[in-house]
Amino acid sequence: MYKNSIIEIEKYKNIYHLKVKKYADNAFLIDTFAEQIMSCKTALKNEEKKIDLIVSNVTCLEDLIKEKKITLELLELLFISLEQQLKLLEQTNHTISNFSPKHIFLFKSKISNLLTKFIFLNFEDVYELSDDVVLIDKPFRIKKNMAPELKKVKKIPNRTVTNTAAYWSLASLIENMLNKNIDIRSTPLDWALKRCLIKEPEHRFLLLI
Repeated sequence: MYKNSIIEIEKYKNIYHLKVKKYADNAFLIDTFAEQIMSCKTALKNEEKKIDLIVSNVTCLEDLIKEKKITLELLELLFISLEQQLKLLEQTNHTISNFSPKHIFLFKSKISNLLTKFIFLNFEDVYELSDDVVLIDKPFRIKKNMAPELKKVKKIPNRTVTNTAAYWSLASLIENMLNKNIDIRSTPLDWALKRCLIKEPEHRFLLLI
């Protein structure tokens, strides 16, 4: 149901499996998964790790948009989930260049609705950090929802962009999903987006309260 160069999600007999190639090299992103949606039953073979997911359903955000199933509650969950994932990535000195709906999935927990999460799954949009500066050493694939300072990057390698570029991208993603049926004015999400879309990168921050 989803596959890229590193990750594959498949469904077999009502059980979702996550297959990871070169797990040892890519564990930092997999470990940003909420532990509650992953079982401890894993198998490692030929550098490929297979993980059972304790979820009742997996849905791509792109499909939710196409089917017009976006609600304020889902947008709040999206912000909270990706905020948590970004903070965990930053602890491993990594960040995300920009968010695309086709690489974000809603994992509905079998255990509790409180454990239902959106997760970003694309290694190609992950970059290393050094003292909160993005180490840009490869071209960007998708530029929609990208922070203005990233769009200005013309030469690689580049060391001029900070980790708050990801905050802009997250807010831009959500802002572009708003429609006339979703009113976020003066809501906690509204203020959270405003904090992420500040023009000056050094003044942006992630907070939904």
